Amino acid sequence: MRVEIIIGGGVESMADGVIELIVTIVEDYAREIRKRENEVAGIYLYGSYAKGVSSSDSDIDVAIVIDRKEVDVFDEQLKYMRYRRKIDTRIEPHIFIKDELSSDIFWGSIKNQLIKIA
Repeated sequence: MRVEIIIGGGVESMADGVIELIVTIVEDYAREIRKRENEVAGIYLYGSYAKGVSSSDSDIDVAIVIDRKEVDVFDEQLKYMRYRRKIDTRIEPHIFIKDELSSDIFWGSIKNQLIKIA
């Protein structure tokens, strides 16, 4: 498989190695999360890397699905941002509530590009 990345208006070809590296980074992040959190229902890669259109300044979008009723999404976001420090600060965690997925507009817009990590 080859993935194309748009860099500076031109298109370059990217081998599997970059995607594999990003998936490995997110797997490491998922392990760090699983060591500390037990209410995570799923961790997914999405965004430019999942779509194969990343650039040199792309962040690593990670959807984290929480299986808990009452969640302060802002506090959770900050907590998961701290976990990324040991792994890769390009990781951008985005928090979703499991029971609210069917009505979450943003989730609906990304659900077809998700790559399940954990």
